[in-house]
Amino acid sequence: LKKKVDAGADFIVGSNPHLVQIYKVISSADGRKVPCYYSIGNFIALMKHVVGNRDSIMVKICLQRNADGKVELTENSYIPFYTYTKHGGKLLTPICMSKSFNTSQLKPGRDKTVQRIMNAIGDNVLSL
Repeated sequence: LKKKVDAGADFIVGSNPHLVQIYKVISSADGRKVPCYYSIGNFIALMKHVVGNRDSIMVKICLQRNADGKVELTENSYIPFYTYTKHGGKLLTPICMSKSFNTSQLKPGRDKTVQRIMNAIGDNVLSL
């Protein structure tokens, strides 16, 4: 990842290992700080033998131009999701686990899911 950062990447969001993984800020050779989500998980997963593989996040990124015309990151947060095998008669349904965005669809186990995601990512970025 360091090579990608040094080559000019401004933000990195990874996926594919089927789990939510750590978030870090990587320093570039020219001194820039580049946010990096190693993996945001799966939105659709059904591997019962892997704990946490139904967890996922949606990344919320807000950019704004400063007075010099350069684009700056003004918000970097995530929204936790969990994929249920069945929900409301539908198969493999990702449900938002944030109380800010969803109050009617939350099922038991929400706090356990959100805590597992927060533990994986770390406390360097906020959950909504």
